[in-house]
Amino acid sequence: MKLYLDQRDPNWDRDEEKNAFTPQHMDELMALLSPCMYRVRLLVILCDTWAAQLAAMRTLRSMNPPQYLKRLELHRMGNAYITLRAPPGSAEALPTRLFRGLPMPSLHRVALNGVFVDYSTFRNLRVLEMSKMPVEHMPSLEVFAAVLKGSPRLNRLSLNGACAKLEVLCEKGSRYQDWKPIRMAHLQELLIFNLISEYAIFATKIIDAPDVRFLHIAHMADPAEAELFIRHLTGRYPKVSILMVDAVACADKAVYALWLMTMPVTYLMFSRVPEAFVDALLLERSDDEGNVYWSQMRLVCPHLEALQISDWNSVGGANVYRIWKATKAHAMPLKALFVSSKDLETMEENDKYWTRQTGILSEVPAGCRPELNERYGLI
Repeated sequence: MKLYLDQRDPNWDRDEEKNAFTPQHMDELMALLSPCMYRVRLLVILCDTWAAQLAAMRTLRSMNPPQYLKRLELHRMGNAYITLRAPPGSAEALPTRLFRGLPMPSLHRVALNGVFVDYSTFRNLRVLEMSKMPVEHMPSLEVFAAVLKGSPRLNRLSLNGACAKLEVLCEKGSRYQDWKPIRMAHLQELLIFNLISEYAIFATKIIDAPDVRFLHIAHMADPAEAELFIRHLTGRYPKVSILMVDAVACADKAVYALWLMTMPVTYLMFSRVPEAFVDALLLERSDDEGNVYWSQMRLVCPHLEALQISDWNSVGGANVYRIWKATKAHAMPLKALFVSSKDLETMEENDKYWTRQTGILSEVPAGCRPELNERYGLI
């Protein structure tokens, strides 16, 4: 049995006290769910408020581990960070221990968004997605490391404004001066969003994942922070074939170029990045008079086959044209240009014309993930 419980209010004004779906509604739903939980293989719960999510978690806390549950997702879609009113030391003020804190050997996929639970019982995971966690409720490094060590076949790790609690690693005198990165031989997808550089660098130091094929970094708005993180990533993941960069504000094209050169990227998605990112993709060489020719541009991603633009207006048709023209001049033309349906509707006529003339334009409907095509290296 697969269960999706969507308790979101489309007219909600983000007031935690006012929502069409109350904790009582969630209690009633969970009461219906409890008797058949033993048959559930997939459980996804979406709601807006803490009150509704806590009502669901109270029920999950008291249940025995479902025998066949393979995938669990708890999403609190409302305000990112709020203060709980539960008394200090009470059960609701602590990370919730799901399913009586007992092992769940069948559970392979966990996604927790805006909720904090006790991670100590998670083992044998293939997918772990953590989102929107205040620092005080992040799992300790010991607990997080235990989850990773207990999940040697983890394939996807997503850290979106969430991570283990920050510690100083590999420095003399620190508690973790002898830290050895956890080997994650099967990790192929790594996503890091909404973390300051200190946390983002810390997250990548925790693990040793030499076979990452899919790397997505996003939402690092401070140029100095972004540059520090890009420098740290340079050479760290030499097998990345699918790269996505969104709203990363490094302004130094040399830093971008040195990083891009270390990866055999075949599929690139970018949006809301400085002009320096496009300049880095096409390192221009000019003659003595300052003239630049397409054939004299050095492509830092010579294996590039597909380009996805998720926010056309933030990139600009002229920049996309520069990339397409340079790859064509080097006899390594792009084979696919992916643009969202929404962007195609608002695109200027001139851009519509030349993109269609290329013969490589593909419209991407909402929710579609063209990068999952195995030709781009993600198996």
